[in-house]
Amino acid sequence: MTRLAAVLARLRERRRDAVLTRRNRDEASWCFYCGAGFEVGGPAARTVDHRLPRSRGGTDGLPNLVFACRACNARKADQPEEAFAASRWLADRRRGAGIATGATPGEDAGMADHAKDDAAVAGAMAVTDAFLATFNAGDARGHAETLGFPHVRLASDQVRIWEHLDEATAAMTEAIPLLRERAGWDHSEWDHRRVIHTGPGKVHLDVQFTRYRSDGSVIGVYPAVYVIVEGDDGWRIQCRSSFAP
Repeated sequence: MTRLAAVLARLRERRRDAVLTRRNRDEASWCFYCGAGFEVGGPAARTVDHRLPRSRGGTDGLPNLVFACRACNARKADQPEEAFAASRWLADRRRGAGIATGATPGEDAGMADHAKDDAAVAGAMAVTDAFLATFNAGDARGHAETLGFPHVRLASDQVRIWEHLDEATAAMTEAIPLLRERAGWDHSEWDHRRVIHTGPGKVHLDVQFTRYRSDGSVIGVYPAVYVIVEGDDGWRIQCRSSFAP
């Protein structure tokens, strides 16, 4: 790299950092991925990361930029955000292992627990994949089958409880066409799905999705918390607290 290229790269980094800090000063205090507070130097030093790596088509646009600690940035490398979010390494780091020293967590103990956590996270990711895919396809029954019952949804200042599969199917049969008609909705995409907690038979996810029209314009961006539970039929979404209407 030439001296000019190096200077330009540093300027771009400083500009991104300044813009991100102005956008949300709270987010500038901790790592987007593991939640560790930033420190001066070392593995907890603050960096700017691309959620979708540039090597995979990611851009320098603000929606694709986050603050990340040096350890998470290096470990994530060119992985997509969702793959890194499901990794055992990140789950360990979120539990606080190795943050102060920069050691790679979980190498010497707890392998059985790690395997259970990995399976739980994989189950949560799989059922939320199906949840969004069936919704985008307009498959009301398939969408309802990703839910656990009774199913609870907190949204639009209301608490809705669907007691069984047929009730949820009927609700989705009505809701999906209405969303297309009233908002011009075409499809939704996950912005992120991050593990908050894992435990025996249960995963808490911090999720965010965006609704789009057919021309790619954005209808809205909606954060939510999902509770994923393992039952006799596998992993299902038992409860959602969402800011989506």
